[in-house]
Amino acid sequence: MKVEIDVRKWYRGQTSLDSYLERGRDGRRCCLGFLGRALGLQDEDLVGIKMPFVGEGSPWPTELAHDTFSTSRGSRSVALSLALINDAPLIDDATRRAWIEEGFRHLTAPDGTKCNAVWVGE
Repeated sequence: MKVEIDVRKWYRGQTSLDSYLERGRDGRRCCLGFLGRALGLQDEDLVGIKMPFVGEGSPWPTELAHDTFSTSRGSRSVALSLALINDAPLIDDATRRAWIEEGFRHLTAPDGTKCNAVWVGE
């Protein structure tokens, strides 16, 4: 499944204090917010939410909560790793993109395909 991340609306590198799946005031999203939209979630499902809920009946890939993803900063759940990578102010965008692409490849969409981050809007 292709996950389009529009760099014009992508909130990144500014710490997690003001990061949401989607911010209501300006519509900017973290990488997981773009994943949510690709999964068919609507704005009202994303606005003001910090992290996806992974559980029974949830559209989010179960790997977000149950699999680990390792970077030079350690090994954590895929969701937490992606959130930390997305929001870390000291990671350059090229590294951030590469790590997000790698993290998304750990995820399986409901249709059984692997998730693939694609950068648009440049």
